[in-house]
This record gives sequence, structure tokens and C-alpha cells, in this order.
Amino acid sequence: SDESESAMPLVEAVVSFAPLHRRPAREAYKGLLRYWPVEWPIHFHLDEPEPQLRTCLSAAGSFMPRFTTEQDLARSRTLSGIERNNRVAYEKNHWKFYLDRYSNARIVAIVDDDACLLTKLGEEDLLNDKGKLVARGIQRGTDDPFGFGSFVRDLLHWEVVADFMTDFPVFIWREMLPDLRAAVLASVKADAQLAAASNGTETENAVNDFPAALRWLFARSSDTKRFSEFSILLNFAYNSEKWRSRYDWKVIDPERSLRSVVGDPVPVLGMSTHQHGKGRCWSEAIPIPPHMLVYPNNLQYVFVPPDQFVRRAWSTRSLVTLRDRLYHQPRRFVEKRWRVGNRTQTRTDADPLIVFKWERCFKSESVRLPPQE
Repeated sequence: SDESESAMPLVEAVVSFAPLHRRPAREAYKGLLRYWPVEWPIHFHLDEPEPQLRTCLSAAGSFMPRFTTEQDLARSRTLSGIERNNRVAYEKNHWKFYLDRYSNARIVAIVDDDACLLTKLGEEDLLNDKGKLVARGIQRGTDDPFGFGSFVRDLLHWEVVADFMTDFPVFIWREMLPDLRAAVLASVKADAQLAAASNGTETENAVNDFPAALRWLFARSSDTKRFSEFSILLNFAYNSEKWRSRYDWKVIDPERSLRSVVGDPVPVLGMSTHQHGKGRCWSEAIPIPPHMLVYPNNLQYVFVPPDQFVRRAWSTRSLVTLRDRLYHQPRRFVEKRWRVGNRTQTRTDADPLIVFKWERCFKSESVRLPPQE
């Protein structure tokens, strides 16, 4: 109903953390506190319950995120009985395909734990004037060794419009996820039946649910490093007659032009720098070079403490041309960012010290102690 839909948050940010006793937390939480609108929930998905972290954040006051854990998913029988150390990529990231089961937001924003938001966000950064959800992607050449498209093309037989593991957050309609799971399962079942017929083997009930379908796909991949949950999610949306029209496709081909090759011409907002597990996010407000806020300019940079952004050396052939072909920043785009920044209230507006309080919690020795047996 309209009434129940109006009670849903528009969007919820979801970020996951590896066990803190095994690896120090990466710092996406800093950008969420500084730039994520206060009316939009923040959700931490934890591999382990992390009771010390929860206690510390609660004592820090003013705001608590929502938590789910791997145990929550195990209870719903999506990944029961598999220890983290024995998991492969799809098992570590499977939870993203089930976000509809533990988020009630209309839109889910998946944030890598090492992505640093650059600026305050507003509804108009997510949705165009027709209510379509912006999807930002990069087209890569078919011979690009770092592309994730082959997993989707060769194993799911879908058209690959782009790689979507580029800029974070990655936004998806929550209600799309059951359709995605059904489509993956149907595609895999058809292939499994063909394989069984050609090999003369029995496959009844061999692929009978979504986790089994992912295992089947992964076992047949020639390069498991090409698995990307984001490319599966959004290439499904593009191939779906039902869902393609619900997105505003902002896909560019840097080999040919820095204009959008699918959907309306850019510019759209570049939302984050991706530190690739090697860097930190900033604790205090720092000036962001204006051209970095235009996608895909932001993809070229990493943050280097205390206050610099430096060009990184691209390892992918199809993105190297971005280094010399920047988007200029139109005046209307600058004015829009100014309006969004003035209007948006964030957690640091309510509590200027919250980033530092959380940083102490995440770096606390007690939080990083191994759990008691």
C-alpha cells in the first residue's frame, strides 16, 4: 500500500566487515558518518557478532547502525555449515543477493568497506527526474584481462552491458532480488540438465536452490577471479524486460569517448574513491577537488593521508585513457552539489566528534581480541 511504502526508508547503506580480530577494519564508515543523510539508515553486515564493537559504539552515543551477521543468514539456510576460512568468493559475498530479506528500504546501497565517500548525497544523486535509479558502469574491451563480464556472459548467457564494480555505493532496487535469484537458478538448471543429458548422469535435485546454483557456476568458471556480484546484479537488471526501464543507465566506454554509450549522457556524480584495501579514509573534513565529483573522474584517484588525492596507475588497458581525458565540470553540476550540501544533514552535523569516537572503537585492542571459545 502507499501508506506502508511511505514508512519504508528510501535507501539503506550496507557495508560488511571481515572479523576484526583477523584484519583491522577498513574505513568506509568514516564517509558514511560524514556524508550519508541522517534519515537514511546505515547497516553493518558482520562475519562475526563483534560484541565488543557494538558495546563501544553504543557507549560513543548519538547513533547506532543496524547489524546483521553471518549467523542470521545461516539461520535462513542460505549458507549453513560453511566456515569462512573454507569459503570462496561467491560464498563470502552471497549475502548481497539476499538483501531483500533483512532490509526494508526501497533501495539498497552496497558500499565496499574500503570506499571513501567524497561528498554529501541527496535523493537526486540516486534517482533521475523520472524516478529511475542511476546505475554507473564502465564498458571494457572483450580482451580486457581484468573484466568481470565473462562470468556473466559465458556462464549465465546474458548480454554484458558493463562492469559495475566501479564506483561505490552500488544501488539496486531491493524488490529486484527475488527475480534475480529466480533467473540465475533457471539459467543454471537449464545448463545442468543439458550437461546431464550429454554425460548420461543423474542431476535431479542437484541444483535445487540459489546457493547450489552459485556453486555450480563457480565450479565451471575458468577464472574464478572474474566473479563479481555487482556485475551479476546489474547485468541481470539490464537483461530483464521488467527491470531495465527502472534504471537510468550511465555506462561509458573510455576507449571511444567519455560520453555515455548507454542511457542519457553523463555527467553524474562520482561518489567515492576506492582504496582497494590499501589505504585509509579521512577523519576530518578536507577539500575535494571539484572535477573529482564527476563520474568517472573519481575512479582515477586514491586518498593519501593526511589530505592528498593522487592519480593511481591503472592496470586495466581499457581504463588507462581516463588519465588524460577528464570530464570538465559544468556550472550546473557545481551548483547542484552546493544545493545538496546545504540541504543534507549527516551524522557529523549532529555530532562533530562521532568519526573520532568510532575510529577509537574500531582500533581498540579489546575490539580486536579473538572471540572467546
